[in-house]
Amino acid sequence: MTEDYISYKFIEIDQPVGTIYMGKLKAKDIYSISYSRVRTEDDKFGIQRTRNEDRIKDISTYCKDPDAIFPTPVILSGDSKYVNLVNDTIDINTGLLRKDNYKFSIVDGQHRLEGIHRSGYEDRFTLPIMILLDTTPEQDAYLFSIINGNQKPVSKSLVLDLFSLSSGRTVQKVCNYLVKQLNSDPDSSLYRMIKMLGVKSLEAPNATVSQATIVRNLMKYFTKDVEKDNLATKFGENLEPLDPDTYIFREYLDNEEDEVIYKILFNYFNAIDEVENRLLDDKTISFLQKTIGYTTKIQLLRPLYLKGLKNKSLTKGFFINEFEEIFKNYIKTFPSKKVYENYGSSDSGARNLYLDYILCWVSGNTENTKFITDADKKRLKQID
Repeated sequence: MTEDYISYKFIEIDQPVGTIYMGKLKAKDIYSISYSRVRTEDDKFGIQRTRNEDRIKDISTYCKDPDAIFPTPVILSGDSKYVNLVNDTIDINTGLLRKDNYKFSIVDGQHRLEGIHRSGYEDRFTLPIMILLDTTPEQDAYLFSIINGNQKPVSKSLVLDLFSLSSGRTVQKVCNYLVKQLNSDPDSSLYRMIKMLGVKSLEAPNATVSQATIVRNLMKYFTKDVEKDNLATKFGENLEPLDPDTYIFREYLDNEEDEVIYKILFNYFNAIDEVENRLLDDKTISFLQKTIGYTTKIQLLRPLYLKGLKNKSLTKGFFINEFEEIFKNYIKTFPSKKVYENYGSSDSGARNLYLDYILCWVSGNTENTKFITDADKKRLKQID
């Protein structure tokens, strides 16, 4: 066989759509003979989505992990005239491909291939591959839609919880530990209020917020690049220093002071619970115990934490005083504005509620302005 061929052993699998030739190839070889045909107004036969650059970047970073694995086959579709089937071997005629300026169309796997290619680790990965020959664009489109349209998303809470099984230390593992502690501690205001694994349980029938909601919002205080930090930890490297006013828990993460973080969160959420029950009506409390409420509360943690740090007090009593100021000023500032009627359930709704709470916090004490971001200061001016 000359260098004008790429060969691999295959298993022949008969399907109603046709025969699938399954085997394995180096990632760099698959990349060299394939392309992603994106569906556009001009290309009616394209089947792929526009590439997601963030996803490609994540895959590229993941390739550096010594435990990286890509078990799902890349699926290609092409013309049989570029392939020789000899016994149980497929020979792909790369010389003819170059001559005709032809490449196999990627049915599934465009982000994997591009991410691996950009990582510089192509030689590390041999990937499972399936090739379909002489299928029509309609058949390729149908296969793509079946693969990508019928998949039921895995619960984000379950995915995050699986990081608890890691033998090493990761950002997700630390955040999951904190959330599980808050949910299992009888003295915590979040005791059995979190839907662990994303579902209610017999032990927690009144749970109102998912594990994923708490974890994903807390993670913003630890890192700006989860995969990068997890890899650094795995290789025994120091974490990159980040702005402590933004990533308020990063130093604790680096020093493995998880119990300090837990105590801060314990005091913070217990303070909120006490003030809510004293000052707010049942409908507002119920609304704030849902996703939008906890997203807002965790956004408020950063400025209140910074003030407490400066005052050398992160006690429950300190947080109670701050939330009393926020809720009392909200009632005065917006006497007819019901929280449960005026904010959507999306992240933008949580952001708007956060800004209104911050407005009430700084209007009651202008010194608090020094603890909010410049971006929030600009937004508050727009509100005024």
